[in-house]
Amino acid sequence: MVARTLYGIILFFLAAAFLSCKTVENREQAMTTQEQAVEIAKKELLKHDYVLADFDITVGIDTSNAEYWIVWFEKSGPFQLPGGGGAVRVNKQTGAAELMRGE
Repeated sequence: MVARTLYGIILFFLAAAFLSCKTVENREQAMTTQEQAVEIAKKELLKHDYVLADFDITVGIDTSNAEYWIVWFEKSGPFQLPGGGGAVRVNKQTGAAELMRGE
């Protein structure tokens, strides 16, 4: 009886360890890459009637929340214009985009 209980406990922990590894693997596969974030941001800009050729686009990690990529867009030209840009936040897990217009 003790051996059967011990066997059940060991089997439980092995199954739990295996399933937790699979969950981490699936989470990593679902992450939005930096390149995908730029493409998602471009689609979001086009959806709001921006002309992509008018902007310089850069990407980085949102320092206030590491779960997001932040794609910056600034009006092309020799001088930066006030309100001439903004950003698109892209969720790394879901790929959802949020436009943040320049002021």
